[in-house]
Amino acid sequence: MQIIFCSVPYRSTLPGADNSWFSTEKREISAYVANRTGVLSFANLALAILFATRNNPLLWATGVSQTTSLIFHRWAARVSTVQAIVHSIIYTYTYFWDGGYSAYAAEAAKAYYWWGIIATLALFLGIALSILPLRLHFYETFVVVHIVVAILSLIGCWYHIYLRFALKWGYEVWLYLAMAFWAWDRIVRFGRLVYFNWVGVSTTATAELLTGDELIKLNIVPGRSWSYSAGQHTFLSFPSLGYRPWESHPFSIAGWGSSATAPVAFGARSPRGSTSENEKKTVEITSTPISNLLPTENMKSITFLIRAEKGVTKSLQQYLLSKPRGPQPIQVWTEGPHGYTVKLDNFGHVLLIGGGIGVTALLPYAQVFALKKSEKQTMTLAYTAREPELITLVKQILHSDVKGLEVNVRVTETESERMDIGAVLRKEAAKGGGNSRLAVVVCGPPELADEVRREAVKVVGDGMGVALFEENFCW
Repeated sequence: MQIIFCSVPYRSTLPGADNSWFSTEKREISAYVANRTGVLSFANLALAILFATRNNPLLWATGVSQTTSLIFHRWAARVSTVQAIVHSIIYTYTYFWDGGYSAYAAEAAKAYYWWGIIATLALFLGIALSILPLRLHFYETFVVVHIVVAILSLIGCWYHIYLRFALKWGYEVWLYLAMAFWAWDRIVRFGRLVYFNWVGVSTTATAELLTGDELIKLNIVPGRSWSYSAGQHTFLSFPSLGYRPWESHPFSIAGWGSSATAPVAFGARSPRGSTSENEKKTVEITSTPISNLLPTENMKSITFLIRAEKGVTKSLQQYLLSKPRGPQPIQVWTEGPHGYTVKLDNFGHVLLIGGGIGVTALLPYAQVFALKKSEKQTMTLAYTAREPELITLVKQILHSDVKGLEVNVRVTETESERMDIGAVLRKEAAKGGGNSRLAVVVCGPPELADEVRREAVKVVGDGMGVALFEENFCW
C-alpha cells in the first residue's frame, strides 16, 4: 500500500497551464514525489507512535495482541524512515540541477533544512539502534535512547515544517496526532498507576529467591482487585530498587488466588526472540484440573515466577541475595492487566506446549480449564525446561490432590534429548480418530515455536485439524 501511495498518480500541469511554481516538468514531478513521501512519512510516524503505546485504543477495540501491535509499530517506523530518506534525497538532488553545489549549499545553510536533516538522522538512528541483539542485551539503554531519538525526530520535523511553511498547509496536523497519541498513553499509564496503587489503596508484594537463586517467586496483592483471565500480563515497576520511569516491564500473570492462599508459584513473560533455553528436561502432564486453585470470594492475589537475567530482574535478584532467605516484602507498582485470551472453548482437545520459563504463560489456561470442569474438552500440557527446580515447581502447581488428574511425567537426563514435538502433536491430533479439532498453544524460545509450527503444518497435511496459537511477547 505504501509503495502504491508513493507512486501513483502524478500528473503534470505543464505545458500550457499558468504554473508559476515549476519551470520544467521534471522539477514539478520531482517536487510532487518528494512532498508526498514527506507527508506520508509524517503520517506513518504518527502510526508508529500509536502502535508503540500500551494503551492503544485499537487493542481494546480489536483484541489484537500487543506483540502484533509492536510489529506494526516497527514496520510503520521503518516505512516512515525510508520515506523521509527518499524525501531528503530528491530535494537534495534537485538543488544541484541548476545551480550546482553553490545552490545546494545556500539552501542547506537555512535552519529549516538542518532541522530536516536532524529529523531524518534521528529516525534512522531509531531504527538502527533497535535491532534485536541490542534490545535483548541492553534493554534499559535501548529504551532511553529510543525515547530520546523519538523526541528529537518530532522536534526536528516540527521545526522543519514551521520554519519553512509556518502553519499554512496543515502538515503539522500529523505531528499533532503523533504527540497526542504519545501524551494519551503517558497520561493513561500514570492514571492507572494512581488508581491501582496510590488512591486510597496500596499494593503489597513479597519476593523470594527459590532453589538455585536463579528463579524468583513474586506474589502481589494489588490495591484494587481485577477480573483475571488467561493470557494477561501487567507492567511492573520496582521503586525500592531505584525507580526510573522507563523501567516498567511486562510480566505474564500465570495464576491467581485469594490473598490468604496464593498459588505456590507462577510465571514471568517470556519474550519472543530470547536466547535458546538449551532445554534438557521434559514433562508431560495430561488433563490438568487444579482444584487447589479454585476461586474464592476474596480472590485477588497474582503470582509470578521470574528468571533473573539482566536489568531490573538482575537488580531484584541482587536485592534478595542481600536479605535473609524466605519471602521478603518489596515495594511494587502495577499498571493493571493488559492482553487477551486465546478462545479455546470450541476445541475438543487443547495441547499446551511450553519451553523454559515460557510455561508460565500457559499455566493460566490449565487453571481456567480446571475452573470450568468441562467434560467435553481435554487438555494436555507438554513442557520442557533445563532447570530441575522449575520442573519441580510446575509439578507442585499441578497438585496431586486434583480430582480426576491423569499425570504422566517423563524426565530426560541428557542434554541432547529433547521433546519430540511431532510425536506429541500427532498423539493429541489423533484423539477422536483424528476428526476432533485440536488447539495448540505454544510459548517458549523462538526455536521451539518454529518447530511446533513446522510439525503442525505436517499434521495438517495428513488431514488432521489443528489451530495454532503462539503466546509470546516481543519488544
